[in-house]
Amino acid sequence: MSSSQGCIINSFLLAFRVLNRGRAAFFTLEKSHAALLVAASRPGSFSQLFTNGARWMHGAYGVLHGPVPPFPVAVRWERYGWWKYGISAAGALVVFAVPAPFWAQMGLFVAVFYAIEVQLLFLFPLLMFGAPAPVRTSVRMVWQVGFFRAWLTTIVLAAYMLAGLLRWRSPLRHWCIGCLCVVFWADKLYTVRDS
Repeated sequence: MSSSQGCIINSFLLAFRVLNRGRAAFFTLEKSHAALLVAASRPGSFSQLFTNGARWMHGAYGVLHGPVPPFPVAVRWERYGWWKYGISAAGALVVFAVPAPFWAQMGLFVAVFYAIEVQLLFLFPLLMFGAPAPVRTSVRMVWQVGFFRAWLTTIVLAAYMLAGLLRWRSPLRHWCIGCLCVVFWADKLYTVRDS
């Protein structure tokens, strides 16, 4: 087996470990804290999309992890969220200047979008934890994991989350699991980094 094949296999193994951790956390919530899941099924107004998502992640993390500091209401969650996804999308739009078939451009768009977005993968959990310099810390944590491993794991999580939207009875179930994956992955890396 070549080193590149080993890297790909290890990246997929990491993705499935992270996904299994998020699924286990969600199933624990499902058994003992159904009220949190009801709250997740009603995300609220579009103007507070990121704030409501962060508030739900904070509540779920507190239930599963133990006592946590109060929810940081002073954080401008909407600004961070739109900035994170806005720069990812804007940066990826450049691929449409590449002379290629549309399907190839779309594939490249997804790859570039997540190559940019993965740098800020841990931004929301770090804001939630009250970490200093959360943008820089997120980038450092991604490179600590390894860019390719983090990028491939993010694509696996994103595919899982987006596919879940097709479940008409509980379209946000996979989305919540994906969020828990990122929160607990960030928690593990941030704890290791600071210990």
